[in-house]
Amino acid sequence: MELKERVKRGVKAARKDFARTLDSIDPTYNNYPERLVSHFYIRALAQALKTKSVLQELPVTGKASQRADNHVDALIFNDSELVVAEFKVGWAPSHWEALAKDLNRLRGPVAQQIARKFTDKQKRTAWIFIGADCWQPHIAEAWKLGKPARRWTLPSSLGNAYYRDYIRVWRDKGKGFNGYYLTWALFKFDEFTG
Repeated sequence: MELKERVKRGVKAARKDFARTLDSIDPTYNNYPERLVSHFYIRALAQALKTKSVLQELPVTGKASQRADNHVDALIFNDSELVVAEFKVGWAPSHWEALAKDLNRLRGPVAQQIARKFTDKQKRTAWIFIGADCWQPHIAEAWKLGKPARRWTLPSSLGNAYYRDYIRVWRDKGKGFNGYYLTWALFKFDEFTG
């Protein structure tokens, strides 16, 4: 089974756990923090790769946008595959631009630094995973289809994904409620030479 199907299956399972958790407690009065969202994505990726090898906040160096890029959000790997993952909450269009910057940063010297960190020299197929969330169905559709929706326009680098999708965590229910979605994209990591 291709990784995109395994990831989708993992995200579906994580979505159910996420919804059950949020049925028990509302951890915030507004949007969910990035680490809460990333926790469920990391679980989904670990399930997709059938591994417990997960590193979070993996230190890296490199320069982009006049700042030091000091970590990647997660590295999930097994003996044959690895996924470098970045996450953002997606409650504003600017967050999609931030994800595009993360993608560009990962494709640069950061990729080679991660490759050098592996000491086992095992050959692995490498992927980049970008995960976010959003609160309205038209935004989730814009993410998947790459078509603008009001102020939301998918950056061109994210439009070149190997696979882009979303899954609903909650339906539209009640006045002023717009539903809640997990959105993600998967990229082949051709620049990685681990």
